[in-house]
Parts: sequence; C-alpha cells; structure tokens
Amino acid sequence: MNAAARAAARAAARTRFTALLHHVDVAALERAFRREKRQASAGVDGFTVAEYEQNREANLQDLCVRVHFRAAVSVIKASSI
Repeated sequence: MNAAARAAARAAARTRFTALLHHVDVAALERAFRREKRQASAGVDGFTVAEYEQNREANLQDLCVRVHFRAAVSVIKASSI
C-alpha cells in the first residue's frame, strides 16, 4: 500500500475501503516481494522465491496485468447479473 493509501486509512479508521485496486502497481508488488521469506516453500503456482526472482521484473509486470484483468472481468460479470 502506498503512503497516500496508508494516510487515508489512518485518517478514516472506521471507513470501509472497497476500491483499493488502483493502488496495486508493479512498485507495490515489488515491495511485497521484498518482504517475502526467502526460505518459504513454493507458492500455489509451484514457484519458489528464488525461481520467481530470476525473472522478477517480468513476473511482477505479468502479475500486475493479471490482477487488474481479473478484477475487470469480475466487475463485468457482476454488472451483467
């Protein structure tokens, strides 16, 4: 989460945030990746941290696109119901 989002969350402690996806970008994913435990077991996709890190920038860009695409598809499906 970026500084603006954290500040908004602190200022409105009782507010429910429903639209935070615009804060998910490659930089945010990079910060999250750096916080991962290096000795953790492989994730649901079967990749270890070391394997993911070999092509980190491309992997994070791809993840960002997939996250935003899936969110858009979910909104479209929900609006057509």
